[in-house]
Amino acid sequence: MAKNILLLVAMALIGVVAGYALCYFIYQPQITSMNAELEEAQTKINTLNATIQTLDISMLKRELDIAKAQIEELNSTLQALLKSLPTNNILSSEELEFKEVYVTSTSASFYIVLKLRNIGSLTLTINDIYINGAPWSDLYAAGKVFYQNLIGLSLGPNESFDDGRIQLVKDYWTSGMTIELLIITSSGRTYSVNVTLP
Repeated sequence: MAKNILLLVAMALIGVVAGYALCYFIYQPQITSMNAELEEAQTKINTLNATIQTLDISMLKRELDIAKAQIEELNSTLQALLKSLPTNNILSSEELEFKEVYVTSTSASFYIVLKLRNIGSLTLTINDIYINGAPWSDLYAAGKVFYQNLIGLSLGPNESFDDGRIQLVKDYWTSGMTIELLIITSSGRTYSVNVTLP
């Protein structure tokens, strides 16, 4: 009985080995063929990558050459334009500098004292003054301000004015208030400074 079991086991093992061998011989050509196809596909992918990289570099070089030509053309156009402009007005402008701003006080009024200078290359003229967003004329009509000596003032290049004064009536303005002073010139430029009333 043991011999029969051993014989059956041996036959089963032989069957399994024979089955594997048969499968190997049957499918081996297909496996080899598939491996060859995979290697061929990998070779094609590598060739395609190399071609794409070459195309990208040559295409990029062409685009850079076109951009360079356009930049050179633009540069020559700008150079011609700059040569046609009058040189005495290039970069000319007004620029008002607040050298010093402070406030003095009497029993009835606050006086904002301004020391100004035009640090630009063009003459500037002060056309209007706004205090906390309100124009001088409205404040004057309402009796909230009394005197100023800035509207109509002209300053040439590098010219200073050290005695600018604005009088605020104490009935309306109080100690501790922040005053935003906005100066508007004839060119439409605005210059602002803040002061606190003592």
